Amino acid sequence: MEQITDAPVVDHFWKNDDLGWISIPKNANMATRYLLEYYGCKRQHYSQMREVKKMLIVLRNPYYRLISGLFESNLRKEFMPWTNVDYGLLLQHLYHNPRDFDEHVEPQSVFIKNIKFTHILQFELLNKAFKDIGVFKPKVVDHFIHKEKLHSSKAGDLRIILNNNRKWVDRVVEKYYTKDIEVYKNPHSLLKT
Repeated sequence: MEQITDAPVVDHFWKNDDLGWISIPKNANMATRYLLEYYGCKRQHYSQMREVKKMLIVLRNPYYRLISGLFESNLRKEFMPWTNVDYGLLLQHLYHNPRDFDEHVEPQSVFIKNIKFTHILQFELLNKAFKDIGVFKPKVVDHFIHKEKLHSSKAGDLRIILNNNRKWVDRVVEKYYTKDIEVYKNPHSLLKT
C-alpha cells in the first residue's frame, strides 16, 4: 500500500530477545509501547530486525481508526477547533487532499509492510490478547492496557460519528483503506507460516 500523506512513516520497531512489535499510530501505541518497554523492549531500526520468538502487531477496526486518526491529525494540524470538529468536512478534505494530514490517518497496511507476525492482537480486545500470549503478567497488562480506554476515544462516540458521516466515510475507505479492510477481515494473512 502506498502512503497517502507526506508524513514520515516509522522505520523502527520495539524488540527484546523474545518479543518484537510494530507500532501503528492510533492502535494503542503508547500503552503497548510502555508495556513492552517494561519487559525490556527497546526501539530498533528496521534494518536491525531479526527473527524473534514472538512478533506482535495490534490491528484496529479501520473505520474507528479513521475517525480517531482524523481527530488526532486535526489536533496537530489545527484544521478546525478541536471542540467543534466537523467530520464531514474533515473527511472531504482527506478524500481530496490526503497529503495535508499526518501519519495518524495513514493506512495500517503502510506500517505492516511485508512483515509476518506470530501474534495479531485485536485493538478492541487488547487487554485480553496480551494476557493470552502467556508472556505478560496480568497485573502488569492491567496497569498499562486499560480496558475502558479501548472503547472510548478523544473524538467522542465513534459509532455516532461514523453513522452521521457514512457517505464520506465509505468514500474515503473505498479510496484509501481497502487493503486495511482486507487485512482486518483476514488477519491470518499476516501470520508466519
